[in-house]
Amino acid sequence: MSSSIISLLALAGKQITIYLGTFTLVVGVIGGLLNVIVFLSLKTFRESSSAFYLTIMSIVNIGQLLTGLLSRIMSSGFSIDWTLASLFYCKFRYYCFNICAEMSMTSRRLVLIFVLIWIIHNIPYLIYFDHVISITTGQVTCTNTNNIFQQYIIYGITLIIGKLLPISITFVFGLLAYHNVQQLSYRTAPLVRRELDKQLTVMILVLIVFAFFTNIPNTIAYILLAMPGLTQDPVVSAQIQFANLVTTYLVYIYFAVSVTYFKRTNETVYDIWNTTAGTDSVYAVSGTSIGTYYPGQSAQTAFDGDLTDGPCNHGSCDYTNGALACGTKAGFYITINGAPKVLAAFDVISHTGSWSRVRDPMMITIEGSNLNGSALTLGSSWTLIYNGSAGLITDPGRAAWGTLQLISNPSIAFASYRLLVTSKQGYDSCASCSEIMFIMV
Repeated sequence: MSSSIISLLALAGKQITIYLGTFTLVVGVIGGLLNVIVFLSLKTFRESSSAFYLTIMSIVNIGQLLTGLLSRIMSSGFSIDWTLASLFYCKFRYYCFNICAEMSMTSRRLVLIFVLIWIIHNIPYLIYFDHVISITTGQVTCTNTNNIFQQYIIYGITLIIGKLLPISITFVFGLLAYHNVQQLSYRTAPLVRRELDKQLTVMILVLIVFAFFTNIPNTIAYILLAMPGLTQDPVVSAQIQFANLVTTYLVYIYFAVSVTYFKRTNETVYDIWNTTAGTDSVYAVSGTSIGTYYPGQSAQTAFDGDLTDGPCNHGSCDYTNGALACGTKAGFYITINGAPKVLAAFDVISHTGSWSRVRDPMMITIEGSNLNGSALTLGSSWTLIYNGSAGLITDPGRAAWGTLQLISNPSIAFASYRLLVTSKQGYDSCASCSEIMFIMV
């Protein structure tokens, strides 16, 4: 029975390596290359320290995928170990892999210094890794030949530098990045530059949160694997090794993931009203009566990059009414181009008008769906992923960023998203904002 469990786990691990590993590698390399092209091609990005960090991180992540994940796929999935065919690759693979892994945790101002530090720090890989003939199998293996360095690899490099230290630093600097996002609205800089800085900082913050939660499971699995008492039972040992394999691919998914903020191209935004989360929706049309949005102020204006306009959906009121309920139970849904994406966070810019504080949405719901067409008018097609503040409860000023709102446990990618206003700040004919920014992975 125990041998069948071990064989089953080994087979499952091989399939995960081949299919999940290959998918992660292809998506990660393509996404990383696109990130590098975007950040290097635009002058605005080249002048931003956040964009510089994201560019370096993308390059390093590509290196991590090619030296770490690709070799793992070939050796574990297809039994092709390139480290046995070439002594140079035997030494270079571990050397380059660890440089990329350590650099991925390095901040912008210290990039050049830490590049040199990690290059020097990992030189022992070039010295001590060699081809050795196994006494038991008679096969050539690529392995470390120094026992002291092996202990340093297990506890110093892998456990402390590779796992515990990054998680601790990630947590601390994640809090600092979140604080920085909240302060960007008050900087004395042009609005366009403030918007760019906030978008890039939010992208980094989301990556930090994602890195934190993808590294914790692998750290736990690695610690369990290093405890001799747990690995004496062959079944338990196989189970822990399988858990370590699965959580390792979570870490590789972090290196492959690309965080973007949604920028509308040709997507249609559908205005809706008389709707709450989980219920069917009714389309709103241009006009001034009940069930309309004011002419020229559809939900499409929330994604046009123009801070001088914004949506104005009257909901159950007409444009002459100024009740507190006007503009509530109303909103929009949109189907994004390309593959479904996970909504990780969002931010709302208040309307530019000096009178518009009363229109600020206070509470909203966000739902996701992977259906299409007329099915998107049905409440049963939507899954609730957020119910809370729009980030404007504290007045940020006019044409200013509200408080960044994070989606708790973002895990499901959706092709369409539906946003509904459930309450607004004061008495007016609609709820309104200038822009809405979706942060997606």
